Amino acid sequence: MQFQPYFHLLDDELIGFTVYATDPEDGNYWIMAFMIDKHHQNKGYGKLAMIKLIAFIKEMHGCDKIILGHRVENELAARLYSSLGFKEISRNEHEITRCLELLD
Repeated sequence: MQFQPYFHLLDDELIGFTVYATDPEDGNYWIMAFMIDKHHQNKGYGKLAMIKLIAFIKEMHGCDKIILGHRVENELAARLYSSLGFKEISRNEHEITRCLELLD
């Protein structure tokens, strides 16, 4: 996979960090890590950052879907990703995998 960093800024302050990647086997785009600094959590910045990240990946790469995973017990992540349109596509005892179909 080819990993790409993406920084989340508020004004000029770094408030979060993401790593996304392209799977060379199937060309799918994956969000590998999504983090918002603990001092900036619960303020709506995570959702805003994810919306901007999705738009960036779509614009820069022209992809038609983005995939990510999160731990089964992470209810906050489940609610965030679901609210943005990520649909569950698989699950095991440790992880839920979700996909966002990007339509024009």
